[in-house]
Amino acid sequence: MRLRLGHRLLAMTLLLAPAVPAPAAAHPTYSVDYLVRVSRRDPGRAHVRWLLAGIDEIRSLRLVFRDDGGTAFDLGGAPVLAVGDLALRNQITLAEAASWGVAARLDLKVPVGSLASAGGSGGFDAGAGLLATLEPTDWLTLHGLVALSAFSELACTCSLQPKTWHFTGEISAAASWGKTTFLIEDRALSPLFPGGWNRNPPTNGDDGLLSSGFFADFRVHNQVTFAVRRGRFTVWLSEDFTPGPNPRSTLSWAWSSNAPDILLGLSFTQPL
Repeated sequence: MRLRLGHRLLAMTLLLAPAVPAPAAAHPTYSVDYLVRVSRRDPGRAHVRWLLAGIDEIRSLRLVFRDDGGTAFDLGGAPVLAVGDLALRNQITLAEAASWGVAARLDLKVPVGSLASAGGSGGFDAGAGLLATLEPTDWLTLHGLVALSAFSELACTCSLQPKTWHFTGEISAAASWGKTTFLIEDRALSPLFPGGWNRNPPTNGDDGLLSSGFFADFRVHNQVTFAVRRGRFTVWLSEDFTPGPNPRSTLSWAWSSNAPDILLGLSFTQPL
């Protein structure tokens, strides 16, 4: 039985809950302002402010990506429905036997979604990977993947742009018990954005840094996923945990990022 957890798409994807505007007479009880400013005179330094007010409930949400160079998107006030980019994938078997197999995979992301609505990046992305599968027993299947991807820039004049080349390494295991399959996957991704950027001013010290998404965007990102599959349904939980030096935390030998913190999901598969 050869099972795989879904691989992260080449596109930068944002999952947004609709922003529900507050009634005209209502008084805001909770607000979050995350401001990033980049000057043309010093594009290697980002000025970041994270402002919180109120704790009762969220009545409105605004999501903004912009700097002195331009604006990628500015969402808020009304619900937003966006179409995502189209990801095409083809896999070719290179060699196989009764208990193992090796394949090559090609990916292409077509910019169908709009960057202005945070549905897509506005450019083409492409990637290639090498996969291997091993079945040491009839109840255990092991997978491995190494891949290289090329990302285009965001379709805006923003100074902060993704790196062109990105690397992915992944290992996973699927163990079957009757009609139920237990899966675990570990995936490491190279940084999304180039180095040389800093949080300025360093709001709330180490706590502000560790609660932000800075590590997820500018350092190697390792994601661990656990899943249970029965029939066509799969329930999964995913958390980022990256080994490495982290003098800014009490856990000095690893780092975690709130981008996001924990993911829970339910999927359904229907053969065509």
